[in-house]
Amino acid sequence: MTERELLYVMTIAEERNITHAAEKLHMTQPSLTQSLKRIEEELGCPLFARRKYGLDPTKEGLLYLEMAEDVLKRIGIFRDELKKQLNPLSG
Repeated sequence: MTERELLYVMTIAEERNITHAAEKLHMTQPSLTQSLKRIEEELGCPLFARRKYGLDPTKEGLLYLEMAEDVLKRIGIFRDELKKQLNPLSG
């Protein structure tokens, strides 16, 4: 899983629509659909239930989203700490 893939899934969950998520991510809908398919195949489970009114996270999808949020926060903290170490005077 990459940081980009985490963002893809989180954006799909926010938008509840692949087309809207793709627009927000500045990519094509088929590309995002293929990315989601690859992620779900890698994990061995669907992350979203497809409904006629949109996408709902599955139980596994909710767990993924919770973990993705945590991982992305940690990446942000890491980047901030690294910047501080690389430039200690920019407090």
